[in-house]
Amino acid sequence: MAFKGDKHFALVSSTLLLLICLLQVLNTGETIEALALYMLMATVYVTFLLKVKECSNIFLLIVFIGVLYRLLPCLTISTTFSSDIVQYRYLGNKILNGQVPYRDFPAPYPPLSIYITVPFLMAGDLRLMKLFFVACDLLIIFSMYNLLKSQKFPLERVKLLSLVLLFFPASLLEYSVSGHNDSFTLLLLLISIIFLDNHPTLSSIFLSISICSKIFPMVAVPFILIHFLSENRKAASRFLLTLISVLGLISLPFIVLSSNAYFEMLLGITRFSVPYGFFQTLLFMLIGGPPELILVLVLIVSFSISIVIFLLIFAFSCLHAWPLEKSLGIVFAFLPFLLPQFQPWYLLWALPFLVLYLFENWKLTEMYLLLLLCIHALCYFNSLCISLA
Repeated sequence: MAFKGDKHFALVSSTLLLLICLLQVLNTGETIEALALYMLMATVYVTFLLKVKECSNIFLLIVFIGVLYRLLPCLTISTTFSSDIVQYRYLGNKILNGQVPYRDFPAPYPPLSIYITVPFLMAGDLRLMKLFFVACDLLIIFSMYNLLKSQKFPLERVKLLSLVLLFFPASLLEYSVSGHNDSFTLLLLLISIIFLDNHPTLSSIFLSISICSKIFPMVAVPFILIHFLSENRKAASRFLLTLISVLGLISLPFIVLSSNAYFEMLLGITRFSVPYGFFQTLLFMLIGGPPELILVLVLIVSFSISIVIFLLIFAFSCLHAWPLEKSLGIVFAFLPFLLPQFQPWYLLWALPFLVLYLFENWKLTEMYLLLLLCIHALCYFNSLCISLA
């Protein structure tokens, strides 16, 4: 079976990868060594897409090359496309100094996102943290490979798609280069979905831990409950009870110590006091006037729009009995544009679920992957324009 991505997909996606890297080098003033690394990454990527055909005999070799492709940027250069990993270090050092999040210092993340940085800071090398987040993404790909294989899809197709995800540029840039922690949250969420039908209590525990890492998996709860209610009402009750219990158990110490600051973190107030998400930016432009005077109006309107869009997705999901993968893929694809802050790596939240749903239609999968890369390139171009203005 020949690779179905063909030359057009290979050339367009690799060009977008190199464009993003060049934009970021111009934006941050990174070194020539970093630029050389990015060009090497683009070369390896396009070579893979153009050359791989039948992969049964050399599948493990390509996987090995792909793993090196994902790990080497973490080890060779401590470069980053965002300041998040620097913020992780700052928050983790606060904890190492004996301070408690939310009570002693404001924190924009749930507790697990902060405390997980501590062992890596104690080890003295933040590149190890980046390696951990890359390892989480590799485990996501491995889990998807096993899920697709267990559904009796042609093994050759499963292998090829797994390799495309292994070499996918957006994941490389956001996890291997920038060290974002979203892969950790996504892995926990995907494990929760895998255990959902056979081990609902265990599934709920993983979902709870996922939410305590990042808030966005919370939107999956209504879709999971609908999935249970159509199959097993007792399992739905057990799932929800476990979810509330675990979330309450983890949150209780912080609520007792500083309830206001903890709930402000959950609402995003500490981080998003001046929103610049997709909808918020459009509303600021449409309404006009000083941002500080129309801030409340923008928040109310954007929140209302977000609720309406979420309810529409939920209603369509229920009425048409969408598979859970489709429901989660669509809601996570829309969610980044509804949040008070938009970041390009948020688009990776939908990747596992949309790929699982679209697996049998390569053309749609290809269009989705290219669209994700195009939005990445536009975001980095916008960042460069802002920095030059």
